[in-house]
Amino acid sequence: MIPNHPQFDKSKKTLEGANVQMLLRKFGSPLFVFSERILKEKFRLFRSVLNDLYPCSRIAYVLSANYVPGIVRILKNEGAWVVANSEFEYWLAKKIGFEESHTVFNGLWPGLFPQAETPIFLNDFSELECLNKLAQKNGSIAKIGLTVQISHANGRIWNCHGFNLESGEVKTALHLVKGKLTYLKACGFRFNLGTNLDDPEYYLYALERLIKLIKELGHDFADNLEYLSVGGGFAVPGSRWLYKSIWPVLTIENYVGPIAQELLKSFPRPPLLIFEPGRYLVDEAGVLLSMVLYAKRIPGAHIVKEGELFLNIERDTSPEDNKAQIVYVDAGVYSVLPAANIRSFNVDVISNQYSENSEKLQTYVIGNSLRGNDFLSRDNVLPELKKEDILVFYNAGAYTLSRSAQFVHPRPAVVIVGEDGSVASLRNKESFEHISSLDIF
Repeated sequence: MIPNHPQFDKSKKTLEGANVQMLLRKFGSPLFVFSERILKEKFRLFRSVLNDLYPCSRIAYVLSANYVPGIVRILKNEGAWVVANSEFEYWLAKKIGFEESHTVFNGLWPGLFPQAETPIFLNDFSELECLNKLAQKNGSIAKIGLTVQISHANGRIWNCHGFNLESGEVKTALHLVKGKLTYLKACGFRFNLGTNLDDPEYYLYALERLIKLIKELGHDFADNLEYLSVGGGFAVPGSRWLYKSIWPVLTIENYVGPIAQELLKSFPRPPLLIFEPGRYLVDEAGVLLSMVLYAKRIPGAHIVKEGELFLNIERDTSPEDNKAQIVYVDAGVYSVLPAANIRSFNVDVISNQYSENSEKLQTYVIGNSLRGNDFLSRDNVLPELKKEDILVFYNAGAYTLSRSAQFVHPRPAVVIVGEDGSVASLRNKESFEHISSLDIF
């Protein structure tokens, strides 16, 4: 599957029609740049496939993937619901304007008592008891769903939260709801299988086992099943796990099709199917621009892995081995691109100093934290780079900003290029004052 990256014109030095050097002069480097076009295209494609294969469905965007309000609002306007995994994300969803009925609540937090039809998915027995007391105090019945912890076919469990299926916790919880916890009504299930899942069999294996449990509970429960929320990120083209040379990425039809068929086959009245994409919707839409501080060639340089990553320099090398370069940039793994510790990013170059025929070198891109193991890229082959060249890191839209840290440096600005080529600021660049604004001197 070909990545849907922002359109990059090397000769004009533009991203989605916006001049890159102008962006950096105005907003500073490093800089996150998003494409409004791609955000909309990704959502509309997903929605179109669901309309064809399983119309009784909703797309609920996972806020933790990227919670810059301007980006989330675009998805909201396209029709997305939202998944709130914390009290902060619930607050943010409300501030952005999501209706409570369009919010999937994952967990119970202080003061939370949803009044809407959308259930709250609970993760443990203490949450069940707590919500039952709140509902009793409120004099109403609270609709709930259970987060189900399901192992993969190899026996591994990715999600540490939820009621375990194998041990019988799910049945125990449902019996409690039906008997003792009379102010709760169980009406759905949710599961989360992991991230970057490149095989629909992960979902089918979990779904078949969950459907088997539902049927064991009897027609009364199966006929009244209202919701099924599917979590676990689809693999995204353009960025792969570190050291994984093959990265098979399926189309959205390959994921949705088998799930839809299984549900339509199993239920006379299929439940509302809620997909919870995060990375799939925003990852390709974002890039990180970072400026080269300096670069140098080092003969015989290569990466070795001994518990941690190290840059190994072979001492006795010939001039022919001088095919590697180390490039230092103004961004870092510890601050703005934490996913570089586990993912391999494709990198492009904007430069006035080379041609397409320039010699290509094995390139190790090192961040500005002055700490070891700060590798933003370790497997790209790039032309020889000079100070003030610009690197473009693709697939920087998901789990970068939401996991960024004020480590050593303030965090960068975020902008978006509109479908008409206009540029809008979504987040200002931080200052030193922002980093210490809550500290007491």
